[in-house]
Amino acid sequence: MLFLLLACKPDAVDLQPTWGYDRLQSTDCRLPERPSNPDATLTLEEVFPDVNPLQAVAMVQAPGDPESWYLAQRGGLLRKISVTSGAAETVLDITDRVLTRSSELGFLGITFHPDWPAVPELYISYTTENDAGMFSRISRIPYREGAFLKEEEEVLIEIDQPYENHNGGGINFGPDGFLYAGYGDGGSAGDPFKNGQNTDVLLGKMLRIDVENGSPYTIPADNPFAAGGGAPEIYAWGLRNPWRWSFDRSTGELWVGDVGQNEWEEVDRVERGGNYGWNTREGAHCYRTTNCETAGLIDPLAEYNHNGSKASIVGGYVYRGSEIPSLQGTYLYMDTYTGIMYGLSGNPTTGAWESRAMLEVPGQYIVSFAEALNGDLFVLDYVGKIYKIAGVEQEVVVDFPNLLSQTGCVDPTDPKKAADGLLYYDVNLPLWSDGLSKSRWLAFPENGEVGVSELGDLDLPIGTVLVKEFAHEGLPVETRLLARHDDGSWGGYSYAWRADGSDAELLSASSSKDMGDSSWSFPSRAECMICHTEPAGRSLGLELRQLAGPVDYPNGAQVDQIEQWIHLGLLPEGTMSIAYSLTTGTVEQRARGYLQSNCAMCHQPGSTGGGGMDLRYDVPLADAGLCDVLPERGDLGVADARLLAPGAPERSILSLRMHSTDVNRMPPIGTEVIDEAGIAAVEAWVSELSGCP
Repeated sequence: MLFLLLACKPDAVDLQPTWGYDRLQSTDCRLPERPSNPDATLTLEEVFPDVNPLQAVAMVQAPGDPESWYLAQRGGLLRKISVTSGAAETVLDITDRVLTRSSELGFLGITFHPDWPAVPELYISYTTENDAGMFSRISRIPYREGAFLKEEEEVLIEIDQPYENHNGGGINFGPDGFLYAGYGDGGSAGDPFKNGQNTDVLLGKMLRIDVENGSPYTIPADNPFAAGGGAPEIYAWGLRNPWRWSFDRSTGELWVGDVGQNEWEEVDRVERGGNYGWNTREGAHCYRTTNCETAGLIDPLAEYNHNGSKASIVGGYVYRGSEIPSLQGTYLYMDTYTGIMYGLSGNPTTGAWESRAMLEVPGQYIVSFAEALNGDLFVLDYVGKIYKIAGVEQEVVVDFPNLLSQTGCVDPTDPKKAADGLLYYDVNLPLWSDGLSKSRWLAFPENGEVGVSELGDLDLPIGTVLVKEFAHEGLPVETRLLARHDDGSWGGYSYAWRADGSDAELLSASSSKDMGDSSWSFPSRAECMICHTEPAGRSLGLELRQLAGPVDYPNGAQVDQIEQWIHLGLLPEGTMSIAYSLTTGTVEQRARGYLQSNCAMCHQPGSTGGGGMDLRYDVPLADAGLCDVLPERGDLGVADARLLAPGAPERSILSLRMHSTDVNRMPPIGTEVIDEAGIAAVEAWVSELSGCP
């Protein structure tokens, strides 16, 4: 049993006659743990919980040292973790030379010399800049007397970077003793300089160099262009952005996860001299054409389609550990946004490769795998956790309600009505949902406590359930539940309403419904968590600015919502805020409010959006990474485009993506109809600007 009762006022309080509620009531609206996935064969077990590996992108063990891990964090720190104690210490700090202006820049790769500690050398990969521009760098750092000597850094390779994305940056020694490195195509979108197929440049390539002979390196004699005809460092080409790759410790084969453009993510088994197709092809499909020349191009071993959603593959490892015998020889890889981990294995009967989902963790932002010396595999969550991959000993079956009427959150005799005890609430500036109307309620657990961040985001207690109903022309289309489970994490669940309006049914995957002139997209559980990000506080609309002001309650009362929540004990006395609006306030306030409610959940530090933008309401424009900034993910064919071009919305990617209905659409999921009022608010602000602060 849940109770909407956190700290009721004493009975002696003289209640205003306009209160929507004079006290919080009990409710049965509480969801069980996440629905079981009968196909799941793996799970994640958190390790090193005290390390706080925020924005960690790589983790390795040094040869011969199974008692330590070395963790690279994007900002420029290398930390050593003790396997025994779980304690971490910083052993290298290159924050003074690492460029982290946008989310794909930074300290991106580490590897030890294969003969460590006899050859005490660490190799690092990062982005940096000088007066000549931005570039990727690979360097050698010596180790003496217990310290990495960054002042003796020896630069091996520097590669000019035209844009701030698709930097790759992974480095590792191969079984042949040579140093390998993977780089993306240079960024923007669509490979505008055709780097992937240009064998005279190092972008869009896997590289291989010999760091043992010559200064700073020599070229292996069997590199494809060692004798000329192309850049001699090239090992393979035709890659868009090889984000995490590895060698199979048993066979020596090189496996790469190559991030796609708009439709296809791919897994490649890369061979010397191989051409993997970008940008002639994306995956095994012609890119931007119906016919393309495929002679000499190597097909991926596996691929998967975006299906209109965000996706970004993370290459992993072929499992060679001993704890999960059934996983032997299976290549594991993952998608950052969906949270699905796949296993790829060859069929001994047909010889074909087969991939299947083995784990789903929506809402976690996995960006890299790590392999221990003993073959155990780990993954890094970008928002600050490290997990070990483990087998599922016994699948626990969770009896999750398949009908909305079974959840306890609605009246079982009339699921269109909220159950007794749910607290109605509303927000000042809702997320655009293709014009559908929305109604919202929430349930709190008994004795739950609400925290308030410095920026006014509410931290809701375990057991909270948020209920949101979407309706079209007065008929319910979807009811979406967002629940904070017992482990502290959140899960999103979509219930699609039957045509007769009798009940709504739980969806196990994304779906769509014809709405006449458009269609309505039901998000998958993973897609829910793409927007309900950890940095944004998960619940999104539950923030003081969104709750402030009068609300018409279902019982007919008009109530100042903040005062109502104070009265009910949900917020402390004196809580105040300023409401967002599209119709009041300055032009900038209206536009920034819209960006806060529609974009900032992804576009803020540590979240899932790209471009290096911080669109939170309180961030000054000068610090938002927006004004007069070149777009790193494509200019949409617009000359002299900027993320925000002062006075020129027609050159501003910020507003142009709001106009789009194709793969360039922002937000990228959950909406297909243009928000004219939102566009007007943003473009009025852009037009008003005469320059950047």
